[in-house]
Amino acid sequence: MAPIEPLSPLNPISPWPSIPPAPDDSQTPLVEESLPNPTEVYASIAILASYLGFAVYLFWAFVPPTWGWTDWLPDRQWALIVPCWMLVAFILMYWSYGAVIVYNNPSWESPKGLTDPYDNAGPAQAKKND
Repeated sequence: MAPIEPLSPLNPISPWPSIPPAPDDSQTPLVEESLPNPTEVYASIAILASYLGFAVYLFWAFVPPTWGWTDWLPDRQWALIVPCWMLVAFILMYWSYGAVIVYNNPSWESPKGLTDPYDNAGPAQAKKND
């Protein structure tokens, strides 16, 4: 049996979490390994664009109308109408998915709720065995 090292997790007085080993400087990563992949780049751009769009939206919603250069922007009522419509569309999407699921399920009295053409038991198999 090998001796227990003082910083081993098996040692009862070892610090938790254990101290990681020192990095080996002889292994330098390749340039291809240190570059981010395209998915990470596009995700970062999408996140930054979302934040920028939200900042522009808040700027449009809360800038005083006395500033003359905001005349080309839509009316301020759309600052409330668009989020409300998006919320209603989101809720209706979930309700419609639930309605489609309920509509496609068999009724409670139907044996199709318990059996299918691939089972080995139930009314369909009993008819095959007769």
